[in-house]
Amino acid sequence: MDSTTFITQMNQQIEQRKYNLETVGNFRKGNVDKSWRFYHVTQQTLRNRNLLLGDVGWYYHKEICNRWPSYNVLLICQVVMPNHIHEIYYTEDIFNIVRLRQISARTTSTFMKKVQRQKNYDKIAEKLFERSPGYSPIKDARQFLIALKYIKDNDLYLRETGSKAPYSCFDDWDKNNFKEFAVDGLESIFEMSIEKLNGILNLERSKVNDIASSLNPHTEFFTK
Repeated sequence: MDSTTFITQMNQQIEQRKYNLETVGNFRKGNVDKSWRFYHVTQQTLRNRNLLLGDVGWYYHKEICNRWPSYNVLLICQVVMPNHIHEIYYTEDIFNIVRLRQISARTTSTFMKKVQRQKNYDKIAEKLFERSPGYSPIKDARQFLIALKYIKDNDLYLRETGSKAPYSCFDDWDKNNFKEFAVDGLESIFEMSIEKLNGILNLERSKVNDIASSLNPHTEFFTK
């Protein structure tokens, strides 16, 4: 490897780490930056237990998808892992996301307890999620692409064992099924069709990083 290639790769890693290490705010600490339109939302299950497996994970997915049009938010993407979730939303008021997720988490928690009782669990989980989901603002198109790739690849370790996430929107996207997600705006942000964007997300991460670094950041779409 020549020095120019090496320096380019190292600088790309700096950019990726900068985006991956965006400050995650939560309302419990009072450090959520409310001045943006797109947010990457994460939340752990209670004590990091695998509570979102099977029907519970699917139920949570459907609760969010059925409810988001009523809360003045747009759901962009979603991956439900066994012990946490990743979602990206668009909103003009972050508290719309908060309200949507509160009711969806509450109803899914009730469903989870029902499933556990039916399966005769020795101890029924008192709730589904830990408190205080994390909110990371997405500030430009470059960061957005890296975030999408990171979320898509979240279940790679499961796929290596023949399993997969309880739900991943990217499985639907690979079948050209985008109907549950508000992806139209992505075509304007990335200046390409959603099908082409999804194809990029299927590339190796290093190639996605190269493409991200070449994008017009389109910061005007992100801040309020």
